[in-house]
Amino acid sequence: MAEWAVPVAWTRTVPREQGFWKTGMFANQNTAARLRQQFTIEQVTAAFGLDE
Repeated sequence: MAEWAVPVAWTRTVPREQGFWKTGMFANQNTAARLRQQFTIEQVTAAFGLDE
């Protein structure tokens, strides 16, 4: 068993009440995962007003 620290560079955040979810978005119960699903990337990019 090992423990790993994973750095996160938050670009934009919102209060929990303003969070969103859409059917079909990537979800993973692991503590860290690489996001590769294009649908989820597009939805998050649009919701947070980010450039890809």
